[in-house]
Amino acid sequence: MIVSVSTTSEHISQPFWDGTAQGQFRVPECQACGHRFFGPEPACVRCQSRKLGWASLDGSGVVYSFTEVHVPPEPGYEVPYVLAVIELDDGPAVFSHLVGAAAANPRVGMRVTLAFRTGADGVALPVHVEASG
Repeated sequence: MIVSVSTTSEHISQPFWDGTAQGQFRVPECQACGHRFFGPEPACVRCQSRKLGWASLDGSGVVYSFTEVHVPPEPGYEVPYVLAVIELDDGPAVFSHLVGAAAANPRVGMRVTLAFRTGADGVALPVHVEASG
């Protein structure tokens, strides 16, 4: 888990972090062409328009790929953890941590849903769990 996250008001990702604090998963959405993408950028990655909004997504999807990480990217990360590429049903592919049963037995094609975990610094972090049923 991330130990600290910069969430200053002038940061391009502020709407994302505001959303996680409210239990929402938000991604940039171009107001010119409708393309949704992640991570946050100052312009649309498809048409380069600067007319961007934020879409709240359900966060459900399918595991496209995963790896188990054994070396922490920086001090404060607990290892091992499972990092996955999730193809969202209503948006782009995103990186996410798999937790719970999903981390114990990850599989390509596994249905997952969005959950939130609070980090050591109190910031809500999006993660994915295996979908029930």
